Amino acid sequence: MEEVVDLALPIIDQIREWKNIHRDGKICIQGEFTLSAYLLLAVEKLWGWCFTFPTTERQVEIVVEDGKTIKKSIGFQFVRWR
Repeated sequence: MEEVVDLALPIIDQIREWKNIHRDGKICIQGEFTLSAYLLLAVEKLWGWCFTFPTTERQVEIVVEDGKTIKKSIGFQFVRWR
């Protein structure tokens, strides 16, 4: 956890600087789960933001090539907001 905090603190400073310039701006935090969760909690504590995440469904196409069944991702479809 110590490493996550060490990574997060400079990112939080960057977000703070950006928010000072872009008062109404929004950010997207994603990536490594533990770091992202830490950043989301820090940002919520600092600015009280509300986060909305979409639920998506992966669309696949099943293809048979050379006798092998292969699943090919063809996109994502929005399902709902959570």
